[in-house]
Amino acid sequence: MKMSTRGRYALRFMIHLANHREDKSVSLKDVADKEEISLKYLEHIVTKLTKAKMVVSRRGVKGGYSLIKPAEDYLITEILEVVEGDLSPVKLEDLHHDAELESFDLWQGLRDVIYDYLDSFTLEDLANEKK
Repeated sequence: MKMSTRGRYALRFMIHLANHREDKSVSLKDVADKEEISLKYLEHIVTKLTKAKMVVSRRGVKGGYSLIKPAEDYLITEILEVVEGDLSPVKLEDLHHDAELESFDLWQGLRDVIYDYLDSFTLEDLANEKK
C-alpha cells in the first residue's frame, strides 16, 4: 500500500488545526502557505473532511476551519480513510481465484497490522510530536 499525497496532506492539515486550537478558526490559505500545499488541492481534501464531519468551516472576517472534536478523539485511521478510502493492501472481497483464496489469511493479517498500527495513534499524538 502506498499512501498518496492526499492522505499525507490531510494529516498535515489536521495536525495544523490541532496545533492552532486556541485560534478558533484557521484560514485555509494560511494553512496552504505554511504547509506548502496547493490551495486548490487542499480545498479538495478539506471538502471530504468537512463532509465527514471532522472539521467545520466558519464564514466571516475571523472565519476558517477548526476541528469539531478534541484532537485526542481523532484516530489517524479515520482521517486517512476519509481521503484515501480503504487502507487495505488488497480488496479482500476481490479474492476469488483458488490461489488467491489460499492467501486470504495473509492479506487479512496484513490489513489488521496496518489498521492496528494506525489506530494506535491519535491526532493529538502527531500534533504533540510536531511541537
